[in-house]
Order: sequence, then C-alpha cells, then structure tokens
Amino acid sequence: QTLPTAALGKEYVLMPYANQRNGFVYRVVAAQDSTYVYINGTLKTMIPKAGDWITQEQSSDNAVSVTTSKPAYVAQYMKNGRCNGWNGSSDGDAAIFISPDVNQRLLTTIVGTASTSNMKNHWVNILVDQSAKKAVKFNGSFLNQSVFNNVAGGKYAYAQVSVNNFSSNTISCDSGFVVVAYGTGPYESYSYSAGA
Repeated sequence: QTLPTAALGKEYVLMPYANQRNGFVYRVVAAQDSTYVYINGTLKTMIPKAGDWITQEQSSDNAVSVTTSKPAYVAQYMKNGRCNGWNGSSDGDAAIFISPDVNQRLLTTIVGTASTSNMKNHWVNILVDQSAKKAVKFNGSFLNQSVFNNVAGGKYAYAQVSVNNFSSNTISCDSGFVVVAYGTGPYESYSYSAGA
C-alpha cells in the first residue's frame, strides 16, 4: 500500500487503534532533503536527506498530528498483543499502515473486513473536520457526534467504530473523510486505508 511520491502530503493525523491503550509507533520518512517535522504543532527535528526518517513512539491512546515542511511518508505501526495494553491479551500482531495526508479525503467508500476465521475484532477509524461530526453516515445512518474524539489542535475529530466480522460497511460524509480499517485476532492483525 505504498503511495507514489506525487501523492504525498504534508499534514497527517494518526489515530489510535481501538482498545490499545499503550499506543503505537510511527515513522516519518522524508521524500525531499531538509524536511522539518512538527509533532502536535511543535518542531521535533529536521530530516536532512530524502529517504532518511525519524521513529517515534506514542505511548498512550491519543491521536498524533504530524506536519512536515515538504511531502513525506508517514507510517503507523500497530504493536503486538502483549505490548499494546489490551489486557495482556495475545490479540493483535504488528501491522504497518501508510497514512494518507488529511487532504486526500473520500466522500463515500465501502470498507470490508479481513475474512480469516482467526480475526475476531474489526474497527474503522474515521477522521473528519470537527465541524463535520454530525454529517458522517455509517451504513446509511448518521453517527452520533458523541462517538467522535477531538484531535489536539482544534481542526479534526475521529471516531472508532466496531464493525462485524466478515462485513462490508458504507461510509459517507459530504465534506470528506479519511478512514482506516483494521482488525486483530490471536497473533494476527491487519490495517489499511480505504480508497488507497
């Protein structure tokens, strides 16, 4: 699910995985020399060369905003079951997800779950502008705006929606959204961006 460099952006929001209170790891990979990286609005570093990266750990279940001065790849890593804080369970395994820029929005999409018998838990994370929390439809019905969490910085909000095993789900929003589908099972997981 690697994006072509022409599709890269400079503004990303990494949403936490549901029930994984010990957070996630993420990496910012510069596509151009001298790329400045801001984490939650604060300058973190400058990546000197294209292809170089920084790796960060988000040790809580809060979203992270990543902004770069030049286009970059941003990858989010799911921690495995014993490290992710999900009650010491073996649910989950490491998974990698290449994040789309927040401006690469969909207006409608169908999101499916993985279809292995080992996968027990499936979710979609939906990122929208805070002003659009009332406008998101999930399988034809509006989501209650109370299911959304505001992202620090005041621009975006996200919802974590549990979905049924072996299901396809339709999501729509007039102002656009970014959606991440993911799931876990004993020593197994997946994560992908809808529409990628």
